[in-house]
Amino acid sequence: MLTSELRAWVVEEGDNRSFYVEELDHSIVRVPSYELGGSGLLGPGEHSDEEVEKAIADHLSRYGPIRVQKCLFHSGEYHPRIWRGEFSPQATPESVRALSNCLQQAQLLFEHQNSVFRAIHPDARNAGSFGHEPRSLLILACTTVEASLKAILNANGYRGKDDRTTMNDYVNLAKPMRLREWIVAMPLYPDWPRIQPFASWDETKPTQSLPWYDAYNQTKHDGETKLHLASLANTVDAVAAVFILLLAQFGPDSLSGRSVYSVDDYHVIETPSWSPVELYPPFQGGDGRTTSLTPVPLFADRTT
Repeated sequence: MLTSELRAWVVEEGDNRSFYVEELDHSIVRVPSYELGGSGLLGPGEHSDEEVEKAIADHLSRYGPIRVQKCLFHSGEYHPRIWRGEFSPQATPESVRALSNCLQQAQLLFEHQNSVFRAIHPDARNAGSFGHEPRSLLILACTTVEASLKAILNANGYRGKDDRTTMNDYVNLAKPMRLREWIVAMPLYPDWPRIQPFASWDETKPTQSLPWYDAYNQTKHDGETKLHLASLANTVDAVAAVFILLLAQFGPDSLSGRSVYSVDDYHVIETPSWSPVELYPPFQGGDGRTTSLTPVPLFADRTT
């Protein structure tokens, strides 16, 4: 059996969630394994899905109602640059390199935004304020959003027509990354509302459905008659979109105060609600041995 074929199950026990994973010798262990005393659920040997699920149910039935589901991902599998829960790989060389590069770009935008805030205080009453400095920041932020979305598509095997990607392509990431669900706030500016920049993203109108991106698209081509679209509100949404793309790629813990890459400009208010089977399962068994990580491109063999 290939490492990438090692199965995994997720179990819901009331408000608790645990995983059972198949190890290289085909034994089935619980992660975390404290309930089993490290001995595992089923020993080495071939076990059918039905046998595993019955063993899990028999073992946990004394604790009350449970729900056992087979994970969509095998142990160690993940979509590159797409975060899905606590077992998302974060320490691979590719991930560290990508996070470092993206964060360096983002930090420049955060610094630029803070300079704009010194001239236009981020209060809801100033949301419509506009000017050349916000326009410059809006353009930089939106081009950074485009670059991030393109990098995610490329990492996941997506190819657009003639290798050129647009918002018609980028919107394909809205659902698998749950971009519409992320909500953040700026803790230093409590009078500014919570920010959910991708909430209205619509596949049928991928540019126009995002007001801040539509504003960028118009004002970058016409900085005279469309300057009013470079408002503080649109600029704040665009910069927050950059931060949310960091979260959606690398996870909140990668940017928290416990990380060397911590970002203090934003607080995460809401993260996406994944169904249990959509989460990446653990890639480390009960004995501590790490399963080989296997990237699974989201758009493998897809060409549009």
